[in-house]
Amino acid sequence: MKKPRIIFVGENDWAQCCHRVAGGLNAYYGELVARVIVAYPHAYGYPQDVCVQDDGFFPALELMRKHFELDAPGEERRPCWLFSTGDGSQTGDKSFTSWFLSHCHHQGVQYGTFHIGSAYRDNAAEFDKLDGAMATDMRFISADSMRLVNSTLAIRSYPYHYVNVVEERPLLTVNERPVVVHSPSNPGMKGTSEIEGVIESLRNEGLDFEFRLITGVSHKECVKLRRGGDIFIGQLNTDVGGHGYSCVEAAAQGMVPIASLNHTDPAHWTRVGLPVPPVIGANNADELKVIVRDLVTDLVKLQAARAEAADWAHSGAASLKEAGKYYAQLIERHTVRRFHHAQDQNQTPA
Repeated sequence: MKKPRIIFVGENDWAQCCHRVAGGLNAYYGELVARVIVAYPHAYGYPQDVCVQDDGFFPALELMRKHFELDAPGEERRPCWLFSTGDGSQTGDKSFTSWFLSHCHHQGVQYGTFHIGSAYRDNAAEFDKLDGAMATDMRFISADSMRLVNSTLAIRSYPYHYVNVVEERPLLTVNERPVVVHSPSNPGMKGTSEIEGVIESLRNEGLDFEFRLITGVSHKECVKLRRGGDIFIGQLNTDVGGHGYSCVEAAAQGMVPIASLNHTDPAHWTRVGLPVPPVIGANNADELKVIVRDLVTDLVKLQAARAEAADWAHSGAASLKEAGKYYAQLIERHTVRRFHHAQDQNQTPA
């Protein structure tokens, strides 16, 4: 089968996941086979991203059409997929994706939904309804939980935990003055103001530690600026899903990740044979204050927690290329072979 052409499209790319999948596919195939089109750009920016705000709807639509073009007249069509991003109806993503789907006039483009938080939620029937309404060929859950679910909701356990974008295992040197890091992609969504309040309160207690608030930089620069940290605060917001991908990256860099977990029953991992992520749960400012105070005042405990987080993130983790191979194999299994015939545009697919 020829290399696919894939577009992830939606109002947002929640939790950086579509970029992870697109990056993995592109690394595996060695060319830009997957693009991400969003209305609102992710704060950190990714090379696969096309932002409708900047380019406009119709320029973005033209890019999608060109991406789906045939290699040459009469040759077998590259498999073409259009995936939604985010969790669809809750964000208006359904109508946004439908617009692109209705303007995509290439024959044989298959449609799939890409659900980020779905892996953590109990009411799968809601996602069945969404997929049914959109005539979905495939449901795709990825990156955060590293589980892939097809349209029959048959859970497939991943052979590794996470895509490793932090290639090297860190040297866990002891910082006598602990470093606490927070790098919100969306400060309002991540509860940054509350987190800053907790930090200020702990400093007023006389605790000595460094606090790094990282915003307004590219993803590459953000990962660089996180290096050397001890504790990472992902989010403090009980209205959103579980820990984000930044917590995974932070763990891979040797930091203890803390986040409001929500919707993340440990059974979601244990029942498919995966270890429970070592993310410490904090659902409010008081809980966060206790956790951070406990860690910054006990360096032995802090070092042990850092080592546990790094071991989890790196043990069995996949490179982008390895993950891309897994994504590619899954997509190929759901791909219907279609051929372009110059003589008969309406010929039944083979």
